Amino acid sequence: MSRQPSRRPSRRALLRAERRGLRQMTPFQREVFLALRIEMVTYADLARHHGVGLAEIEMAFTQALLILMRCVREGEPWWRRLWPW
Repeated sequence: MSRQPSRRPSRRALLRAERRGLRQMTPFQREVFLALRIEMVTYADLARHHGVGLAEIEMAFTQALLILMRCVREGEPWWRRLWPW
């Protein structure tokens, strides 16, 4: 039994999934994720800025990544094929 290769999502579909993931994050998770990935802030600087421990920053970032991965993996709903914009 051969498996068909999985279709790669389009760039537009990935961007929609990323936006959906960002909306599902808590404000703290979103701030930590964006600071670490976009602004290139260190874990220690974020922990100091928020007045929390390093473990809490790591946990928030991990949870944010899991949310984002789940949104990308889920794919788009069936009705999105009807409205591709």
